[in-house]
Amino acid sequence: MTLAPPDRPERRGAQAQAPDAAPSAWAVPLQRIAVVRPRAGKAGSGAAFELERECDGLQLLAWARHQRSAKVTWIDAHTELLPDSAVVERLAMARAQVVLVSDNGSAPPKLAHLLEAIHRGCPRLWIVVAREGGLQGQRPTDIGPYHFLLTGDTGPAAQRILDHLETGAGDPTQISGLTWRDERGNPRSNPAWHVDATLPAGPQPAWDLRTTQDPTRLALRTSLVCLPDCPTCHGAFGRTLRRRDEAAVQREFESLVRDQHAEHITVLDEVFDFEPMRAKRLLRAWVQTLRSLDREVQLHFAHGLRADRMDLELAALLRQAGLRAVDLPIGSASPRIQQELGRNLNLNDVEAGIRLLAQQGIRLRGVFGLGYEREDPRERERSIHFAQRSALHQVRFEPVGGKRHGNRWSERLWAQVRFYATPARQRAWRDWVTDRTETTWQPGIETWLGKLGRRLERRASPADTKPS
Repeated sequence: MTLAPPDRPERRGAQAQAPDAAPSAWAVPLQRIAVVRPRAGKAGSGAAFELERECDGLQLLAWARHQRSAKVTWIDAHTELLPDSAVVERLAMARAQVVLVSDNGSAPPKLAHLLEAIHRGCPRLWIVVAREGGLQGQRPTDIGPYHFLLTGDTGPAAQRILDHLETGAGDPTQISGLTWRDERGNPRSNPAWHVDATLPAGPQPAWDLRTTQDPTRLALRTSLVCLPDCPTCHGAFGRTLRRRDEAAVQREFESLVRDQHAEHITVLDEVFDFEPMRAKRLLRAWVQTLRSLDREVQLHFAHGLRADRMDLELAALLRQAGLRAVDLPIGSASPRIQQELGRNLNLNDVEAGIRLLAQQGIRLRGVFGLGYEREDPRERERSIHFAQRSALHQVRFEPVGGKRHGNRWSERLWAQVRFYATPARQRAWRDWVTDRTETTWQPGIETWLGKLGRRLERRASPADTKPS
């Protein structure tokens, strides 16, 4: 639900409004702002997922203190495992005037409980909720008590909200992706639309205020796009690829390496190699930066690579920039399922791209799904055969869909298909890395893969059979 403006002593008298009035200018300089990252649910598992959500919160924090002299407090309830009462206590100790809740990945009940606790414990606090991933099928009234709800590009929108609360500048009802309450107390929403395909220029994430135990793992985003098969955000970012300025990306990469002493950089792009020429320009600049600073980093991709537009130069640049291992979300080797997923990968080009990446010594793990809707056994076998004949070092098959679409079948087949990433490919790749001197990183081979392969060989070997 949405709330009326907080009844503060500064707003009484001529500026006081009825409880059901729309939020207007506070006309008091903002001195203390708090940014809260709530605890995520069990669905938010994985180091890449956690790093991406932390980066979103630190980006919102950077926007809050951008061109503003107010003191900004960072409260990471997820990393520090803070209960709702501890978050409210820290807000009270910080004497915050406005709280920005960076919600992207938290469970809906947890968020609602946190907002209710903040509203009860700090009734004079402006509550602004920023949901980068959209409403995810929820209604605005189901999230919890708040004054403003932001979706889409939440950073610039949050800055406009703060300017409005402080000076009354601008009309907040014109902000895209905003949910507020009108004069009658009814919640109203603006769609999260975008006028162009360029991401708004803004400050770098406030990595200097993070509370994680490993300060060497940082993240970087160069573009943003809503994938056609993504069911969660309902097009909050738009369906076209939205890019950041390449010069700004280069400055941020150099800052991460030189100032933040990053050793692992995760690229949060959904499709980094969708435009090969742009990817090559970015990688060349990153390689030049690493050489000039005499530093080495390990490059990671949170959402993997497509590999269908890969060429030898791009594969070599990825290796030089620090890529050692990457996932390739292929999905299925069936053209029909590829079309339904909206990926439309050219499987022949994907197979060629896999060979080019493997030749550079990059460890590749193909991610497939089993149990798609109307998936017949021939399509399943087609995916398995594709994984067998490709140059992938490891393959993971995930059960997808409902049980009536084959999920139960794929769960039963799980242990039978995962060993198709043969130990021989693992050993060949390890030998390639050992022969080179540019890296000392030695990966560990999954021992259960070798055990399973030896067990199958013993079963098929006539020498192991007992005499009758």
